[in-house]
Amino acid sequence: MRGAKTTTIATGFTCYVLGTVHMCGISGLIQKKPGVHPSQEQLRRMTDLAAHRGPDGFGYWSDERVAFGHRRLAIIDLSEAASQPMHALDKSTVIVFNGEIFNYLELRDELKAKGHAFRTQSDTEVILAAYAEWGEECPSHFNGMWAFALYDRQKKKLFCSLDRFGIKPFHYVINSEVFAFGSEIKQLLELVGTNRCADRDGLETFLLTGLTNYSDQTLFADVKRLPAAHNLIFDVATGTFTIIRYYDLQAANVEGMSAEALEEQFRALFTDAVRLRLRSDVPVATCLSGGLDSSIVATVASRLYRECAGASFAAVTAVSIDSENDESRYAKEIVDSAELAWHRVQSTAPHFLDSLNEVVYQQEEPFPSLSILMQYEVMKTARANGIPVLLDGQGADEAFLGYNWHVAASVLSQWHGGNVAGAGKTMFSRSWNGKGLCKRMVDVVGLVSPGLRTRVMHTIRGCGMRLRQVPLVLREWSASTRDMVEYQKNEITKTVLPALLRYEDRNSMAFAVEGRLPFLDYRMVEFALGLPLEYKLRDGWSKWIMRQSMATQLPHDIAWRRDKLGFEAPKSVWKDGVIANTAMVVRRSELLREIADVEKVARLAETNPAAAWRFHSAALWAERFNCTDVN
Repeated sequence: MRGAKTTTIATGFTCYVLGTVHMCGISGLIQKKPGVHPSQEQLRRMTDLAAHRGPDGFGYWSDERVAFGHRRLAIIDLSEAASQPMHALDKSTVIVFNGEIFNYLELRDELKAKGHAFRTQSDTEVILAAYAEWGEECPSHFNGMWAFALYDRQKKKLFCSLDRFGIKPFHYVINSEVFAFGSEIKQLLELVGTNRCADRDGLETFLLTGLTNYSDQTLFADVKRLPAAHNLIFDVATGTFTIIRYYDLQAANVEGMSAEALEEQFRALFTDAVRLRLRSDVPVATCLSGGLDSSIVATVASRLYRECAGASFAAVTAVSIDSENDESRYAKEIVDSAELAWHRVQSTAPHFLDSLNEVVYQQEEPFPSLSILMQYEVMKTARANGIPVLLDGQGADEAFLGYNWHVAASVLSQWHGGNVAGAGKTMFSRSWNGKGLCKRMVDVVGLVSPGLRTRVMHTIRGCGMRLRQVPLVLREWSASTRDMVEYQKNEITKTVLPALLRYEDRNSMAFAVEGRLPFLDYRMVEFALGLPLEYKLRDGWSKWIMRQSMATQLPHDIAWRRDKLGFEAPKSVWKDGVIANTAMVVRRSELLREIADVEKVARLAETNPAAAWRFHSAALWAERFNCTDVN
């Protein structure tokens, strides 16, 4: 249950924890010129633009040249004492924080033993104490997802940090007058102006490959994002800042462990990751597609929830109206085996199209697939059923090698490592996840030659794009195939996962739903990277250790399922939403006319609707955010 909304202005489920967790919207304005105070009206407008992220309260704080705003989504402890912006007990620091420190109970005990006192039950206050104890090294002690800005009033420095994988967002703008930050890009666009420029390299790469969020540059030329695993320190006295990496993803050492020990380690680590992410004082549920990842999450979470709360765990599933990509029959198996309460949503094509403009606005950057709309409906359904916290399976494919093209990447890494026999065995094994030898060979060629891959994609698109070079992200992707661990790091930090996390964050927070991702507990990711390749890809099976470790807990059809769909949008949505409307949308786009032949794009919808959608998506984005030029 939610309490009354709270306002702070200054110059359930209680199985595991009592405390405060905030999934929120944060904002900040720092004036670079001495004697100039931040505009309170501007700060309020910035904060209000994140109101959907935090409907349970708001607060502001300012001190000379620094001002913070906060929108609160209360998950545990709805009291006024836990509101933000929050001060340390000695008033030396103040913080705005979006996210959760899942191990904050353990950290609280450790910090209490070191002499720190606490007046709330919040993880926010734990961050303040951790900074007081460990300074800028404090993020290395956290297990969670976070984006925060902490102002050290004595040192006149702003300390900002983003979690290891960038689950939560932190965007910023800096010019001659101000440094400003926000959870979302839309909060900062007032500082950019009304006529906005798109980043040309980023836009061209998206149109060609579908990739976004692979660098610190957003598709808005004047807006940056703080990279995952980095801190940003802004010196208010000098108006300068530095960005420092505090975490390098490393593979865990599992040398000498038997197969049985590795399987037990997987189960133990994952169970603890889920346990930590069930800490809540409001209902928690899970997304359930019927695929392996979400089925494992639902099964483990249901067991833990039932043991502690004595009640049924809930799951939310998007049911496709297209029988070819409807996974609800698989989801039903998990619902029955794990004894879940089941919430389903099934939307028609007109319903999807009615929500399209709002999804474009919430996502803030173009997206390459209409499956984003399916995820949006899941989050909407969760909130409509009184569920403000959802577990999800993001990260499993990247950590444990679940995509079809991972077979090609592993062939190349083994070849480069001198294991020619292993490369051949992998290449010519029986069908991987239902994909045959021809598809594997195409994937290998695409990874070996980014130049050829670019030319082929450009030819297939047939859109007259005036490309200046092979996208750097494709060249880096190709180079990483020499070592499989480096390849996985590339996907986790650049090419694949960052965009998925953006989709998850924006879709969930559009409805003030908190997404929690147990596969991205950093201990799980490090363990996965340390596994020998045969524990991830074996005998035609992807994610082998996940299947083997959970085989006795999952229905056989789920544990050893080969096909992979996810929340795919129905074909009728493609037909009615892309083919029927692409020509009109792209022809009126001022932005697309600068970098492509819009007439060719209009015709592309009939032959390659998936490729045409990228242009359609970019055109809708540019129109919604008034991006009329490229830079």
